[in-house]
Amino acid sequence: MSVDRWVSIYNASRKRKDKRTELPTSCSPNFSYSTPAHFNSTNHIVNVPKVDIQLFLENDYSDRNVMFTHTPDWFHQLATSVMTHFN
Repeated sequence: MSVDRWVSIYNASRKRKDKRTELPTSCSPNFSYSTPAHFNSTNHIVNVPKVDIQLFLENDYSDRNVMFTHTPDWFHQLATSVMTHFN
């Protein structure tokens, strides 16, 4: 599942009521973000230009592939050699 799909599902899913938080519960994030007045609040979402996000990623996270690696390099090399052996 792609991250975009996960975010879409997560933001559309209704959350359980939680009395221990001040955040809106018992509704979906999409509803709480789009109707802040329903919760006696105002819209505090800040739109960040895509250019700024891209600069941030390039300057601070230039090697993003490593961030999404779930196994050490030696494990990947071993698994690749085992798979090659079985094929």
